[in-house]
Amino acid sequence: MMKKESMQPPTAQSKWNINGLLSACLTSCVLISSILIFCGFILFLITGLDNSQLLFVRLDQIPAAIVLNLGIIALISTPVIQVIVALVRFSLDKDMTFAGISLILIILLGICYIMTAN
Repeated sequence: MMKKESMQPPTAQSKWNINGLLSACLTSCVLISSILIFCGFILFLITGLDNSQLLFVRLDQIPAAIVLNLGIIALISTPVIQVIVALVRFSLDKDMTFAGISLILIILLGICYIMTAN
Protein backbone atom coordinates (compact mmCIF):
# COMPACT_ATOMS: atom_id res chain seq x y z
CA MET A 1 0.00 0.00 0.00
CA MET A 2 1.40 3.35 -1.04
CA LYS A 3 1.45 6.04 1.56
CA LYS A 4 -0.04 9.31 0.42
CA GLU A 5 2.01 12.31 1.42
CA SER A 6 -0.05 15.36 2.06
CA MET A 7 1.28 18.84 1.99
CA GLN A 8 -0.14 20.75 4.90
CA PRO A 9 -1.15 24.31 4.06
CA PRO A 10 -0.10 27.02 6.46
CA THR A 11 -2.33 26.98 9.47
CA ALA A 12 -4.67 29.81 10.27
CA GLN A 13 -2.75 30.23 13.52
CA SER A 14 0.52 31.19 11.76
CA LYS A 15 -1.34 33.56 9.42
CA TRP A 16 -3.03 35.16 12.43
CA ASN A 17 0.33 35.55 14.15
CA ILE A 18 1.85 37.53 11.29
CA ASN A 19 -1.22 39.73 10.92
CA GLY A 20 -1.40 40.33 14.65
CA LEU A 21 2.33 41.01 14.81
CA LEU A 22 2.24 43.53 11.97
CA SER A 23 -0.85 45.17 13.44
CA ALA A 24 0.84 45.52 16.83
CA CYS A 25 3.95 46.93 15.14
CA LEU A 26 1.92 49.52 13.22
CA THR A 27 -0.11 50.49 16.27
CA SER A 28 2.90 50.89 18.53
CA CYS A 29 4.91 52.89 15.97
CA VAL A 30 2.02 55.27 15.29
CA LEU A 31 1.35 55.63 19.03
CA ILE A 32 5.00 56.42 19.78
CA SER A 33 5.09 58.91 16.91
CA SER A 34 1.87 60.59 18.05
CA ILE A 35 3.14 60.91 21.62
CA LEU A 36 6.43 62.42 20.46
CA ILE A 37 4.73 64.91 18.14
CA PHE A 38 2.21 65.88 20.84
CA CYS A 39 4.97 66.35 23.45
CA GLY A 40 7.02 68.40 20.99
CA PHE A 41 4.03 70.61 20.23
CA ILE A 42 3.30 71.13 23.93
CA LEU A 43 6.99 71.88 24.54
CA PHE A 44 6.86 74.39 21.69
CA LEU A 45 3.81 76.09 23.24
CA ILE A 46 5.42 76.20 26.70
CA THR A 47 8.84 77.48 25.68
CA GLY A 48 7.56 79.75 22.95
CA LEU A 49 9.67 81.56 20.40
CA ASP A 50 10.40 85.23 20.03
CA ASN A 51 9.82 87.03 16.75
CA SER A 52 13.37 86.48 15.52
CA GLN A 53 12.98 82.68 15.47
CA LEU A 54 10.93 80.54 13.14
CA LEU A 55 9.37 77.16 13.80
CA PHE A 56 11.75 75.41 11.39
CA VAL A 57 15.19 76.25 12.72
CA ARG A 58 18.31 74.19 13.31
CA LEU A 59 17.74 71.34 15.72
CA ASP A 60 20.32 72.55 18.22
CA GLN A 61 18.47 75.84 18.64
CA ILE A 62 15.14 74.57 19.96
CA PRO A 63 14.43 71.41 21.98
CA ALA A 64 10.83 71.23 20.74
CA ALA A 65 12.07 70.79 17.17
CA ILE A 66 14.09 67.76 18.25
CA VAL A 67 11.06 66.07 19.76
CA LEU A 68 8.88 66.96 16.76
CA ASN A 69 11.48 65.63 14.32
CA LEU A 70 11.85 62.40 16.30
CA GLY A 71 8.09 61.91 16.06
CA ILE A 72 8.13 62.47 12.31
CA ILE A 73 11.10 60.10 11.88
CA ALA A 74 9.27 57.45 13.93
CA LEU A 75 6.21 57.83 11.70
CA ILE A 76 8.24 57.65 8.49
CA SER A 77 10.15 54.57 9.68
CA THR A 78 6.97 52.61 10.48
CA PRO A 79 6.72 50.87 7.06
CA VAL A 80 10.42 49.95 7.15
CA ILE A 81 10.01 48.42 10.60
CA GLN A 82 6.99 46.46 9.38
CA VAL A 83 8.94 45.02 6.44
CA ILE A 84 11.78 43.99 8.78
CA VAL A 85 9.31 42.35 11.19
CA ALA A 86 7.68 40.53 8.26
CA LEU A 87 11.07 39.33 7.00
CA VAL A 88 11.98 37.93 10.41
CA ARG A 89 8.59 36.27 10.87
CA PHE A 90 8.53 34.73 7.38
CA SER A 91 12.08 33.49 7.86
CA LEU A 92 11.14 31.86 11.16
CA ASP A 93 8.12 30.23 9.48
CA LYS A 94 10.45 29.07 6.68
CA ASP A 95 8.21 30.74 4.11
CA MET A 96 11.01 31.59 1.71
CA THR A 97 8.80 33.13 -0.98
CA PHE A 98 7.52 35.91 1.25
CA ALA A 99 10.85 36.20 3.06
CA GLY A 100 12.48 36.79 -0.34
CA ILE A 101 9.89 39.41 -1.25
CA SER A 102 10.47 41.15 2.09
CA LEU A 103 14.23 41.05 1.53
CA ILE A 104 13.83 42.57 -1.94
CA LEU A 105 11.71 45.35 -0.42
CA ILE A 106 14.38 46.08 2.19
CA ILE A 107 17.06 46.20 -0.51
CA LEU A 108 14.93 48.57 -2.62
CA LEU A 109 14.29 50.80 0.41
CA GLY A 110 18.03 50.89 1.09
CA ILE A 111 18.78 51.81 -2.52
CA CYS A 112 16.19 54.61 -2.40
CA TYR A 113 17.65 55.89 0.85
CA ILE A 114 21.17 55.92 -0.59
CA MET A 115 20.03 57.65 -3.79
CA THR A 116 18.14 60.39 -1.92
CA ALA A 117 20.88 60.96 0.66
CA ASN A 118 22.91 62.99 -1.82
